[in-house]
Amino acid sequence: MAISVIMTVFNGQQWLEEAIQSVLDQTFSEFEFIIVDDGSTDGTPEILKRAAARDGRVRVISQENMGVSRSVNRVLLEARYGWIARMDADDVMAPDRLERQLAFVADNPDVSVVSCFADYIDEGGKTIGECHNPLTSRSVVRNWIDSGKVIHMIQSGAMFRRDVVLSVGGYRPEFNVTEDTDLWNRVAEAGHTVIVQPEVLMQVRVHSRSLTRSSLWLQARQFRWLEDGARRRRASQPEISFDEFMNQDRHRPILSLLNIARRDLGQLLYKRAAISRTAGSTSAMLTFFTASMLVYPSHAIDNVWRKRLRTMVLERFGRDDRPAVSHRIAGPANR
Repeated sequence: MAISVIMTVFNGQQWLEEAIQSVLDQTFSEFEFIIVDDGSTDGTPEILKRAAARDGRVRVISQENMGVSRSVNRVLLEARYGWIARMDADDVMAPDRLERQLAFVADNPDVSVVSCFADYIDEGGKTIGECHNPLTSRSVVRNWIDSGKVIHMIQSGAMFRRDVVLSVGGYRPEFNVTEDTDLWNRVAEAGHTVIVQPEVLMQVRVHSRSLTRSSLWLQARQFRWLEDGARRRRASQPEISFDEFMNQDRHRPILSLLNIARRDLGQLLYKRAAISRTAGSTSAMLTFFTASMLVYPSHAIDNVWRKRLRTMVLERFGRDDRPAVSHRIAGPANR
């Protein structure tokens, strides 16, 4: 079974060659690799030209800047194959990612969208953390939806059925920083199986340019709008626009507004702490983390517990109830 790998890139020359090579070096080789140059003005076009010249599986589409959602939607209509693997221009695939995910969907024919676990790496490729998503079983995903939670998975580690994504309308451009999370939830709500494969098959790069203050603030607001839309859909109610949602916010009681602002700011500060840690700035990390604890302590405590303290406690007492990880990327990024 051949598949289509889709990547979009805008001014991503710094890690683009490494990302491309990680796709071309896959143990599974029957794929087309469509890369959209979304109006880049740096060295990206030349890198893509060289990649296409040396490997016939690479197909480059050059266009004026349209954004990720519109770019991927365009390619979905042009892709040759029924399964689509997403990839970001600053991340790295495990050598057998495609092989392992195809084996997973072959063993689970009801699955329409699958993502995976990942290691977080810094700008130099050093492993700085991990992402172990709990949505590794159908029952957990179902309980997640029934309890009103929003499904979230790593987009650059996602593989999905092209026809299913098109049937729900594809990516929605208005969710320009949370477009993937919006899509996964609409697919699941339409009755399709969405799940996470408990294998580390990606290295996701964390860097300051990908997580600016403005984008994180917008992301926080869009995520609340996304949650509101999911609740409305699940209650068979019409969704509202972002402007309507923000106007609704402005008419809330002052205490409610303050609590919303506290949540958004606390999450923003926590992410800034994570970015500072990645950049090696301990003082900035401690400053942002302390501020996050003061503004929205439950978020900071929950994240520290899940990502650090819980692991230490479970290892100390010889038990770990997290999903088993059956694969981890080997190589220089884990030094």
